[in-house]
Formats: sequence, structure tokens, C-alpha cells
Amino acid sequence: MADIRFIQLESNGHWASSRPLRNKLSLEEHFQIELQRSGTSHLTQDGRTAFLRQGDFCIFDMARPVSWSFDNDYSLFKLLIPREKLAPRLGNTQNLTARAIRGNSITGSLVYSFVMRYIPFLDSMPTQHAQQLADILLNLITSAFSEYSIATPPQSLGRSTLFLFCSTLS
Repeated sequence: MADIRFIQLESNGHWASSRPLRNKLSLEEHFQIELQRSGTSHLTQDGRTAFLRQGDFCIFDMARPVSWSFDNDYSLFKLLIPREKLAPRLGNTQNLTARAIRGNSITGSLVYSFVMRYIPFLDSMPTQHAQQLADILLNLITSAFSEYSIATPPQSLGRSTLFLFCSTLS
């Protein structure tokens, strides 16, 4: 898919960590969504740890330190999303990393189902259709994290928007 890359991982229990390097690597220009297919994992970033089980997912930023631990055998999808595609939609991502979106929530279920049904057909789709589906998936992911992003102000883009809500009293 043009904007999103998918990686399927299957392995046994282990621990790993990543620290950004001074000279930027291509992965640092991405956010990663980790979608747990089976097994369990713990992901730690920005002082929080998310516990993931089948159907759950969370986001992490490869430009900041992150660590993973997998208790036993596991299977997951990593979705690599370019920073410029996701950051404007989410705002301040430091409040969003290492927070689990549960697979049994409405938006969590939508994202998980969409990914599981879409991946098998990825290679056989025309580029235009794949891009349209990528946009839908980005909207679903944004919706899933919107509850957390409302809690903090967006990262400054050098401009502000003021909304004025008026109500009339009868």
C-alpha cells in the first residue's frame, strides 16, 4: 500500500529495545502500530507500558526510545505509517504512545477486522484501491486514538484555530 507498510512477525518470547540514532534512519520517520494477532506483549514508551493481547493494538514513535517484551509465542502485524501522514491527524503523540486500544472496543474491533480482512488481498489490489483503503484505515486508527488525543493539546503548527460555541437561552 502506498502510505502504509505491513510487517507480519511470529516468534517466541523475547525482549527488545530501540533507541533513536543521531543520524536519522528511515524507521524513525514512521509511527508504528503494533496489532496483536496471538500471544501477549508489553510495549513501553514515554513512561507508560501497554499490555496487548489478541485483537489489541497500540502506537509507538520510532524517533523515541521504546522497548518490547513478549511472554511466549506470538504473532502480530506492525503497520509502518509515515510521520507526515499520521502526526497531523493525531496532534501531540506523546500522550498516545504505549496506550492499548482494546480489540473488544468499537473502534478497536473495526481496526482489527479491517486489517485482518484487508491484508490477504494487499498484493492483488490496484494501487488506487490500495491507497483508498489506506486512507480508510488511517481514519479508523485516528478515531481509535481520538479519546486520548483530546486529553492533550495538539503539537504547535505555528497557528491556532479558535472555536466559539454559542447557545441561545429560551
